[in-house]
Amino acid sequence: MATDWYYSTSEGQAGPITDEEFRKLLASGSVSRQTLVWQEGMADWLPAENLTELFASSTQPATDTSDNPYAVSQAATGRAPSGKSYPPFLVKKASFKLHLILQLIIPAIVFVVMFIAMAGAGASASVSPDGEPSDAVAATLGASFMLLVAVLYGCLIAGSIVGLVHLYRAWYCLQPGGARATPGQAVGFLFIPFFNLYWYFIAYKGLADDWNRIMDSYEDLHGAPRFESGIFLAFAICYLIFPPLAVVFYFMAHHQICKGINFMAARPRESHGVQLY
Repeated sequence: MATDWYYSTSEGQAGPITDEEFRKLLASGSVSRQTLVWQEGMADWLPAENLTELFASSTQPATDTSDNPYAVSQAATGRAPSGKSYPPFLVKKASFKLHLILQLIIPAIVFVVMFIAMAGAGASASVSPDGEPSDAVAATLGASFMLLVAVLYGCLIAGSIVGLVHLYRAWYCLQPGGARATPGQAVGFLFIPFFNLYWYFIAYKGLADDWNRIMDSYEDLHGAPRFESGIFLAFAICYLIFPPLAVVFYFMAHHQICKGINFMAARPRESHGVQLY
Protein backbone atom coordinates (compact mmCIF):
# COMPACT_ATOMS: atom_id res chain seq x y z
CA MET A 1 0.00 0.00 0.00
CA ALA A 2 1.23 3.47 -0.80
CA THR A 3 2.61 5.40 2.17
CA ASP A 4 2.92 8.79 0.49
CA TRP A 5 0.33 11.46 1.19
CA TYR A 6 -0.88 14.56 -0.61
CA TYR A 7 -2.45 17.40 1.33
CA SER A 8 -4.45 20.50 0.40
CA THR A 9 -3.08 24.02 0.80
CA SER A 10 -4.36 27.49 -0.05
CA GLU A 11 -2.57 27.18 -3.42
CA GLY A 12 -3.80 23.70 -4.35
CA GLN A 13 -2.22 20.32 -3.70
CA ALA A 14 1.16 19.54 -2.11
CA GLY A 15 3.14 16.36 -1.58
CA PRO A 16 3.98 13.57 -1.62
CA ILE A 17 5.12 13.26 2.00
CA THR A 18 5.47 10.35 4.42
CA ASP A 19 3.59 9.83 7.67
CA GLU A 20 6.56 11.15 9.63
CA GLU A 21 6.89 14.24 7.43
CA PHE A 22 3.21 14.98 7.89
CA ARG A 23 3.57 14.72 11.66
CA LYS A 24 6.44 17.20 11.52
CA LEU A 25 4.28 19.64 9.55
CA LEU A 26 1.53 19.15 12.11
CA ALA A 27 3.91 19.88 14.97
CA SER A 28 5.17 23.04 13.27
CA GLY A 29 1.63 24.31 12.63
CA SER A 30 2.00 24.18 8.85
CA VAL A 31 -1.00 21.83 8.66
CA SER A 32 -3.80 20.94 11.06
CA ARG A 33 -5.80 17.85 11.92
CA GLN A 34 -8.55 19.24 9.66
CA THR A 35 -6.23 19.44 6.62
CA LEU A 36 -7.57 17.35 3.73
CA VAL A 37 -5.25 14.51 2.72
CA TRP A 38 -5.26 11.77 0.08
CA GLN A 39 -3.15 8.84 -1.06
CA GLU A 40 -3.46 6.32 -3.87
CA GLY A 41 -6.34 3.94 -3.25
CA MET A 42 -8.57 6.41 -1.40
CA ALA A 43 -11.92 7.28 -2.95
CA ASP A 44 -11.79 10.91 -1.86
CA TRP A 45 -9.91 13.44 0.25
CA LEU A 46 -10.47 13.21 4.02
CA PRO A 47 -9.49 15.28 7.07
CA ALA A 48 -6.21 14.03 8.53
CA GLU A 49 -7.85 13.41 11.90
CA ASN A 50 -9.98 10.68 10.27
CA LEU A 51 -6.86 8.64 9.40
CA THR A 52 -5.27 7.05 12.44
CA GLU A 53 -2.26 5.86 10.47
CA LEU A 54 -1.06 9.44 10.14
CA PHE A 55 -0.70 9.73 13.90
CA ALA A 56 0.58 6.24 14.65
CA SER A 57 4.29 5.51 14.91
CA SER A 58 5.83 4.66 11.59
CA THR A 59 9.10 2.89 10.87
CA GLN A 60 8.53 2.49 7.15
CA PRO A 61 11.09 4.27 4.98
CA ALA A 62 9.90 6.85 2.55
CA THR A 63 8.94 5.28 -0.76
CA ASP A 64 10.48 6.19 -4.04
CA THR A 65 8.51 9.01 -5.65
CA SER A 66 10.33 9.00 -8.95
CA ASP A 67 7.22 7.69 -10.75
CA ASN A 68 4.82 10.17 -9.13
CA PRO A 69 3.87 13.19 -11.27
CA TYR A 70 3.80 15.39 -8.16
CA ALA A 71 7.38 14.60 -7.18
CA VAL A 72 9.55 17.66 -6.57
CA SER A 73 12.30 16.39 -8.84
CA GLN A 74 9.92 16.36 -11.82
CA ALA A 75 8.61 19.82 -11.08
CA ALA A 76 12.15 21.12 -10.85
CA THR A 77 13.16 19.63 -14.18
CA GLY A 78 9.91 20.68 -15.85
CA ARG A 79 9.46 17.20 -17.36
CA ALA A 80 6.43 14.97 -17.04
CA PRO A 81 6.52 11.18 -17.37
CA SER A 82 5.38 10.14 -20.82
CA GLY A 83 2.62 7.57 -21.13
CA LYS A 84 1.14 8.03 -17.67
CA SER A 85 -2.27 9.35 -16.69
CA TYR A 86 -2.40 12.98 -15.66
CA PRO A 87 -3.15 13.40 -11.94
CA PRO A 88 -6.84 14.16 -11.39
CA PHE A 89 -7.98 17.50 -10.01
CA LEU A 90 -10.99 19.79 -10.24
CA VAL A 91 -11.12 23.20 -11.89
CA LYS A 92 -13.99 25.49 -12.76
CA LYS A 93 -14.94 26.12 -16.37
CA ALA A 94 -14.00 29.33 -18.17
CA SER A 95 -16.45 31.51 -20.11
CA PHE A 96 -14.92 33.11 -23.17
CA LYS A 97 -18.30 34.63 -24.09
CA LEU A 98 -18.43 36.52 -20.78
CA HIS A 99 -14.90 37.77 -21.33
CA LEU A 100 -15.75 38.89 -24.86
CA ILE A 101 -18.95 40.65 -23.76
CA LEU A 102 -17.24 42.57 -20.96
CA GLN A 103 -14.11 43.62 -22.78
CA LEU A 104 -15.22 44.00 -26.38
CA ILE A 105 -18.94 43.97 -27.11
CA ILE A 106 -20.20 46.30 -24.37
CA PRO A 107 -17.30 48.79 -24.81
CA ALA A 108 -17.98 48.83 -28.56
CA ILE A 109 -21.67 49.57 -27.94
CA VAL A 110 -20.74 52.34 -25.50
CA PHE A 111 -18.45 53.95 -28.06
CA VAL A 112 -21.22 53.84 -30.68
CA VAL A 113 -23.71 55.43 -28.27
CA MET A 114 -21.19 58.14 -27.36
CA PHE A 115 -20.58 58.88 -31.04
CA ILE A 116 -24.30 59.12 -31.73
CA ALA A 117 -24.74 61.42 -28.72
CA MET A 118 -21.94 63.69 -29.93
CA ALA A 119 -23.46 63.80 -33.41
CA GLY A 120 -26.86 64.63 -31.90
CA ALA A 121 -25.34 67.39 -29.79
CA GLY A 122 -23.69 68.84 -32.88
CA ALA A 123 -26.95 68.80 -34.81
CA SER A 124 -28.78 70.49 -31.90
CA ALA A 125 -26.15 73.20 -31.69
CA SER A 126 -26.30 73.88 -35.43
CA VAL A 127 -29.99 74.78 -35.30
CA SER A 128 -29.82 76.94 -32.15
CA PRO A 129 -29.56 80.74 -32.57
CA ASP A 130 -26.16 81.05 -30.94
CA GLY A 131 -24.79 77.74 -32.21
CA GLU A 132 -24.61 76.27 -28.70
CA PRO A 133 -26.83 73.59 -27.14
CA SER A 134 -29.22 74.74 -24.43
CA ASP A 135 -28.30 74.37 -20.76
CA ALA A 136 -30.75 71.50 -20.36
CA VAL A 137 -29.32 69.66 -23.36
CA ALA A 138 -25.76 70.28 -22.17
CA ALA A 139 -26.57 68.99 -18.68
CA THR A 140 -28.23 65.89 -20.07
CA LEU A 141 -25.31 65.21 -22.38
CA GLY A 142 -22.83 65.68 -19.55
CA ALA A 143 -24.66 63.26 -17.28
CA SER A 144 -25.02 60.75 -20.10
CA PHE A 145 -21.33 60.88 -20.91
CA MET A 146 -20.38 60.37 -17.26
CA LEU A 147 -22.65 57.34 -17.08
CA LEU A 148 -21.27 55.91 -20.32
CA VAL A 149 -17.68 56.40 -19.19
CA ALA A 150 -18.46 54.68 -15.88
CA VAL A 151 -20.02 51.75 -17.72
CA LEU A 152 -17.05 51.61 -20.09
CA TYR A 153 -14.42 51.54 -17.36
CA GLY A 154 -16.46 49.15 -15.24
CA CYS A 155 -16.73 46.64 -18.07
CA LEU A 156 -13.05 46.94 -18.98
CA ILE A 157 -11.99 46.38 -15.38
CA ALA A 158 -14.39 43.45 -14.93
CA GLY A 159 -13.25 41.94 -18.22
CA SER A 160 -9.60 42.27 -17.21
CA ILE A 161 -10.32 40.46 -13.94
CA VAL A 162 -12.07 37.65 -15.80
CA GLY A 163 -9.08 37.37 -18.14
CA LEU A 164 -6.67 37.12 -15.21
CA VAL A 165 -8.85 34.48 -13.58
CA HIS A 166 -8.72 32.45 -16.79
CA LEU A 167 -4.93 32.84 -16.93
CA TYR A 168 -4.70 31.70 -13.31
CA ARG A 169 -6.83 28.61 -13.96
CA ALA A 170 -4.79 27.67 -17.03
CA TRP A 171 -1.57 27.69 -15.01
CA TYR A 172 -3.35 25.86 -12.20
CA CYS A 173 -4.18 23.06 -14.65
CA LEU A 174 -0.47 22.61 -15.39
CA GLN A 175 0.84 22.32 -11.84
CA PRO A 176 0.81 18.49 -11.61
CA GLY A 177 2.84 18.31 -14.83
CA GLY A 178 5.73 20.48 -13.66
CA ALA A 179 4.91 24.01 -14.88
CA ARG A 180 7.60 26.68 -14.86
CA ALA A 181 5.49 29.04 -12.72
CA THR A 182 2.75 28.81 -10.13
CA PRO A 183 -0.65 30.39 -10.86
CA GLY A 184 0.06 33.12 -8.31
CA GLN A 185 3.38 33.97 -9.95
CA ALA A 186 1.91 33.93 -13.45
CA VAL A 187 -0.72 36.52 -12.54
CA GLY A 188 0.96 38.42 -9.72
CA PHE A 189 4.19 39.24 -11.55
CA LEU A 190 2.17 40.99 -14.27
CA PHE A 191 1.60 43.82 -11.77
CA ILE A 192 5.31 44.49 -11.19
CA PRO A 193 6.31 47.68 -13.11
CA PHE A 194 8.90 47.17 -15.86
CA PHE A 195 9.46 43.53 -14.89
CA ASN A 196 6.01 42.76 -16.27
CA LEU A 197 7.23 43.70 -19.76
CA TYR A 198 9.38 40.58 -19.60
CA TRP A 199 6.88 38.52 -17.63
CA TYR A 200 4.20 38.77 -20.33
CA PHE A 201 6.38 36.44 -22.40
CA ILE A 202 6.48 33.93 -19.54
CA ALA A 203 2.82 34.25 -18.53
CA TYR A 204 1.58 33.78 -22.12
CA LYS A 205 4.25 32.33 -24.41
CA GLY A 206 5.56 30.21 -21.53
CA LEU A 207 2.03 29.03 -20.84
CA ALA A 208 1.60 27.87 -24.43
CA ASP A 209 4.94 26.03 -24.39
CA ASP A 210 4.30 24.33 -21.06
CA TRP A 211 0.73 23.48 -22.00
CA ASN A 212 1.70 21.76 -25.26
CA ARG A 213 4.60 19.94 -23.61
CA ILE A 214 2.46 18.59 -20.79
CA MET A 215 -0.46 17.66 -23.06
CA ASP A 216 1.96 15.64 -25.21
CA SER A 217 3.45 13.89 -22.17
CA TYR A 218 0.33 12.09 -20.94
CA GLU A 219 -1.69 9.58 -22.91
CA ASP A 220 -5.03 10.71 -21.50
CA LEU A 221 -4.33 14.32 -22.54
CA HIS A 222 -3.51 13.65 -26.18
CA GLY A 223 -7.02 14.81 -27.13
CA ALA A 224 -6.65 18.12 -25.32
CA PRO A 225 -6.65 21.38 -27.31
CA ARG A 226 -3.19 22.69 -28.14
CA PHE A 227 -2.14 26.33 -27.84
CA GLU A 228 -0.69 28.08 -30.89
CA SER A 229 2.57 29.44 -29.51
CA GLY A 230 2.84 31.98 -32.32
CA ILE A 231 -0.37 33.72 -31.24
CA PHE A 232 0.77 33.93 -27.62
CA LEU A 233 4.18 35.23 -28.69
CA ALA A 234 2.58 37.77 -31.04
CA PHE A 235 0.42 39.08 -28.19
CA ALA A 236 3.44 39.56 -25.92
CA ILE A 237 5.41 41.35 -28.64
CA CYS A 238 2.53 43.58 -29.75
CA TYR A 239 1.77 44.43 -26.13
CA LEU A 240 5.21 46.07 -26.04
CA ILE A 241 5.38 47.75 -29.43
CA PHE A 242 1.81 48.20 -30.70
CA PRO A 243 -0.92 47.67 -28.07
CA PRO A 244 -3.90 48.19 -30.45
CA LEU A 245 -2.86 45.12 -32.45
CA ALA A 246 -2.22 43.22 -29.22
CA VAL A 247 -5.97 43.30 -28.54
CA VAL A 248 -6.59 41.00 -31.52
CA PHE A 249 -4.02 38.44 -30.40
CA TYR A 250 -5.20 38.79 -26.79
CA PHE A 251 -8.70 37.53 -27.60
CA MET A 252 -7.33 34.81 -29.87
CA ALA A 253 -5.06 33.58 -27.07
CA HIS A 254 -7.78 33.70 -24.43
CA HIS A 255 -10.14 31.76 -26.65
CA GLN A 256 -7.60 28.95 -26.70
CA ILE A 257 -7.02 29.29 -22.95
CA CYS A 258 -10.74 28.88 -22.27
CA LYS A 259 -10.95 25.82 -24.52
CA GLY A 260 -8.05 24.25 -22.64
CA ILE A 261 -9.51 24.98 -19.20
CA ASN A 262 -12.89 23.60 -20.21
CA PHE A 263 -11.27 20.42 -21.48
CA MET A 264 -9.64 19.95 -18.09
CA ALA A 265 -12.87 20.79 -16.27
CA ALA A 266 -14.73 18.14 -18.29
CA ARG A 267 -12.40 15.32 -17.30
CA PRO A 268 -13.98 12.45 -15.29
CA ARG A 269 -15.38 13.80 -12.04
CA GLU A 270 -14.21 10.86 -9.92
CA SER A 271 -11.02 12.85 -9.38
CA HIS A 272 -9.25 13.17 -6.09
CA GLY A 273 -8.76 16.90 -6.03
CA VAL A 274 -10.25 19.78 -4.11
CA GLN A 275 -12.13 22.34 -6.21
CA LEU A 276 -10.53 25.62 -5.24
CA TYR A 277 -10.30 27.74 -8.39
